[in-house]
Amino acid sequence: MKRVFSLLIVAACIISMSAQTFHTIIMVNKEEPNRQVDRTADFDNMKAFFTNCAKALGYKNSMVTYSGDQFRSTNAISAIDGLNVSDGDIVVFYYSGHGANWDDDEWPHMAYLDRQVGQTSLYNRLKEKYSNAKLILCISDCCNMDSEGQRREKKSYASFDPDLTKKLFTDFDGSRGFQISASIRGQYSWSNLKYGALFGIALREAVNRATNGTINPTWQYVLEDAKTTTLSLTEQKQMPQYRMDRW
Repeated sequence: MKRVFSLLIVAACIISMSAQTFHTIIMVNKEEPNRQVDRTADFDNMKAFFTNCAKALGYKNSMVTYSGDQFRSTNAISAIDGLNVSDGDIVVFYYSGHGANWDDDEWPHMAYLDRQVGQTSLYNRLKEKYSNAKLILCISDCCNMDSEGQRREKKSYASFDPDLTKKLFTDFDGSRGFQISASIRGQYSWSNLKYGALFGIALREAVNRATNGTINPTWQYVLEDAKTTTLSLTEQKQMPQYRMDRW
C-alpha cells in the first residue's frame, strides 16, 4: 500500500510539472467611438491567435480580456497582480489602443479610460512579480505619438506546427522577457480601419512564418521580421521596437 501511495504521489508531481499555463491579458476597447471595427478586429484576432499558441504548445489557456468600461488601468494592474504563474509558464500582456510619449523614456504610454500608464512600468511589474515565468511578452500595439490608418487585407492564422511553436516559446535556456511597442518614439502607429493595427498583423504573420518553418523560430527573428513587415506596410513611416531581458 505504501509503495502504491508513493507511486501515486510521484505521478501527481509529474502531471503537475507538465501542466504549464499560457497566461494572456488582452486590453482592447472594442466600443471606442468611431473605432469599433478595427478595435474589434484586434480583439478577436489576438484572442484567437494566443489561444492557438497555447493549444499548439499543449498549455492550459488562461485568458482575461477587458473592453468597454473595463478598459481601465486599474484592471490592467489588477489582472497582472492576480496571475497565478508557476515555474515555466508563459505570460503575455497585449494592449491595442491610443498611445503617446511623455518624454520619460523611449516607450509609449497607453491611454486607458481612466488615465495613461507607461508600458515600461507594466513590463517591469511583470518581470518583478513573475521572474519564474519561462517567457514574458509585454506588447503595446499603439502610437508612440498619435494614430492613422492604412488598408490591409485580412488573413487567418489558425494553424501552428506544435514542434516549432514549442521551439519559439520554450526552447531556450533560462527565462526571457520582451518589451515590445508598435513604433519608436515620435512615430504614429498605423491601423487599418477594418482589419486592425498593422503591427498586430505583421506580428501574427511573423509568428506564423516561424511556426511553419519559413524563418528561424526565435523571438529575435520573429520581431525583426515583424519590424521589416511593418516598415514595408507603412512606407517606412513606422518602425517597431523591442528589447530582451534574460534571467
